[in-house]
Amino acid sequence: MAATLEKIYEVALHHYHMTLVAGRGGLSNLVDWVHVVEEVDYVHFLKGRELIVTTGNRLFLFPAGKYCIWLR
Repeated sequence: MAATLEKIYEVALHHYHMTLVAGRGGLSNLVDWVHVVEEVDYVHFLKGRELIVTTGNRLFLFPAGKYCIWLR
């Protein structure tokens, strides 16, 4: 069952006191799956309507902007 990003954010806000800094316009998007990903080599498996949770600690290894396309 899909959830909206808004609902996921509300839960995260309550539990982790997170702050939304960008993307308010996409809060109505549906999410079917949530993945924890640190290894960027696996992004080709993503099909859409997925939320990626990452620390981003490996992204500094790649040229700036390389992953902006798959983040859209």
